[in-house]
Amino acid sequence: MQTTTSVKYLGDFSSLQEANGHVSGYILQLWKDGPKLVGLWSKADGQPADFPTVLADDVKWDERTGDFSFTVQWCGSTSRFEGKLAGRIISGRFRPMNSTASPLDLKLKRDNFEMPITTRAAWHSQTEQILKRRHPC
Repeated sequence: MQTTTSVKYLGDFSSLQEANGHVSGYILQLWKDGPKLVGLWSKADGQPADFPTVLADDVKWDERTGDFSFTVQWCGSTSRFEGKLAGRIISGRFRPMNSTASPLDLKLKRDNFEMPITTRAAWHSQTEQILKRRHPC
């Protein structure tokens, strides 16, 4: 069995909106690590900055049907996204799993930002630094 040592960037998908110096919305950064998808989930609600970020777990994408899903742990609560990834758009519903908060319909558009393929070790090191610096809790 061949082991992949590189991580390929798939894109930043966001719904960011800015008004009067206030930014709100969400960002999902996606990479492909061998056959597995990995991601970082950020929530913006304030001034432009490095927004709070957590890992997107259990990322699944069926390229044939476009079905796309992931789970995030955010300060003790768990939410699950289920929808579609088609072309440059991720759309679907973000549902809190263990709270009374209402589900949120999301549409995230792929930004025109590219990153080079990186090694798995470099990606993990960079991700650890981001999560340490930007974890919301």
